[in-house]
Amino acid sequence: MRIRKAAIAGATALAVAFSGASVATAAETSSDQNTSSNDSNTNGGSSTAGDWLNADKDADGRDIFGKEADLSSQPAWAQALYGIGIASAVITVVGGLVGPALNFIKFGPIKF
Repeated sequence: MRIRKAAIAGATALAVAFSGASVATAAETSSDQNTSSNDSNTNGGSSTAGDWLNADKDADGRDIFGKEADLSSQPAWAQALYGIGIASAVITVVGGLVGPALNFIKFGPIKF
């Protein structure tokens, strides 16, 4: 059994070591062609989202996490990331409590 695992590990190491890496290349275009094909009057989805989230404004970490935090003065993208961080922390704590509790109920000393 050990010889088989060692052989598989060795074959994998050789395949990784000697495998070739493909190189990505892109065709170069002049700036005249790029501007003529795009309509400058329309905004795409990313531009609209960037405008909605105030993507061009910088955030100050001291105003978000400092002693005198004022989150309302920060751009919308910073407020959204702060909320996502809080929500993910809550989900992590709840999952860390609920998962083991359900495991204990299902596989513990008391069978249902």
